[in-house]
Amino acid sequence: MYPPGYAARPFGYGPPRPFYPPYGPPSYGHIPPSFGRGGEEKRRPTLLRPQTFDQYMSQAEFPRNPEEDEALNKAMLARNQQIAPSSIEQSSATTLMTQVKAALETIISTQSIPSAKITEVKEVGSYKTGTMLTKKNIADLVLVFSTLPTHQTVKALGEKIVEILKETQSGEIFGVVPRDYGCEVAGTQAVLRLMITVPSELPLQLDSELHLKPEILKKNMDALRHAHWFDENAGQPAIKMMVRIIKDIKNRCAGLQPLDIWTIELLSHYCVTYTPDRNPLPLADAFKRFFQLLSAGFLLHCAVAVADPCDPSRRINYGFSPADADLICRTAQFICRLVIHEKFERLFGLKNAHKDVANENETDDSVNIAPLKEAYFDEFLVNKPDERKFGPRVTV
Repeated sequence: MYPPGYAARPFGYGPPRPFYPPYGPPSYGHIPPSFGRGGEEKRRPTLLRPQTFDQYMSQAEFPRNPEEDEALNKAMLARNQQIAPSSIEQSSATTLMTQVKAALETIISTQSIPSAKITEVKEVGSYKTGTMLTKKNIADLVLVFSTLPTHQTVKALGEKIVEILKETQSGEIFGVVPRDYGCEVAGTQAVLRLMITVPSELPLQLDSELHLKPEILKKNMDALRHAHWFDENAGQPAIKMMVRIIKDIKNRCAGLQPLDIWTIELLSHYCVTYTPDRNPLPLADAFKRFFQLLSAGFLLHCAVAVADPCDPSRRINYGFSPADADLICRTAQFICRLVIHEKFERLFGLKNAHKDVANENETDDSVNIAPLKEAYFDEFLVNKPDERKFGPRVTV
């Protein structure tokens, strides 16, 4: 038996290596030595996959200068105030969440819909993590069924919730719309998405015309795991503020659209907390580190990316196609150049927020920052990635 925290390795591959918390060991290969005549050892060159360059892991060689980041930090705080939801928006989302939860408790206790066997009701998404954006008053709720959910059951559940809301909240307007992930309950001031899933141990013997799609059920269960992990590990205000700001940049940047919310949350946590001295980075440094890692190829299929803490068999760059990873990489490089030249008004949308962040040149009297051209061409790709790992992602 190996000590706790160590991973066993195949025979001939040396002693066990320790895991590197909190994201697992680097995924590099190792070639054992070979022996020639007379017992002479002939070592083959060791095959190493170099990790993505990260200057914040070598602070002795790249010391930080807080004075240089004052303008960036000021711009980030100003943008966060603009995009944070108002107290009225938060209150309306909380009110709708409370009302729908009460309606669900009534349905569960009275068993008014026998086919809806609900075992858990959990908050997820930006409402749960505290990273909501203004004018996007949407909350998410995951319902765990003990039986395979059908489209008819989900539709009946949504209609019953709206019926109860209209009875208890007279004078208010409510509606329900079926969605592929479940259904959507809308009030006058907020929207609540009901995401349906089942326990992972439940066999998925599904009829595509009768039941919800298995990839949607898995995606909704992943959302539940992600919200639980974020709630336990990412309570620092700097992480939440950074997630909100990057989500806002993504909404104004076509080149960042392949980034999913879980990647943003996990990488934001990594950039703030994962340092050699275990001291969290300031907000401005963590923000620069986020886009420096992306621009250095952190999500490319050949990169040594961090492990997914909710699924150790996967890494954060799994699921991005080479074209999407290349698009994110060159967009991040353009954003890094905007940061270097302190073009914060364009980056954070302080002026002309409707413009795309990275699809047009940024010019002034002394500099011209141009978007980078595509570097990925499928017909010339030699080291093609495994499509089972780097196939298209399912988004909700």
